[in-house]
Amino acid sequence: MVDYRNCTDDMFHRAMAMKNKDVDKIPTNYLYILYTKYKAEAVKLKTVDQLKAMEARERKKKYWNELYRRKTE
Repeated sequence: MVDYRNCTDDMFHRAMAMKNKDVDKIPTNYLYILYTKYKAEAVKLKTVDQLKAMEARERKKKYWNELYRRKTE
């Protein structure tokens, strides 16, 4: 799996198009891209915009929980 910084532009845009789908419908490689993107965004926005940082943390947690569930099944 590649993170959002090392994936192709096409993969990144596909992942972002899937961000509002049910997490169980998103393929694992795109789910990881979304997780790493929102993880970085939560850190970056922490000092700038608390509300956006909180939303990014919630998405990050949602994606991480699904990745963890898939790994432990």
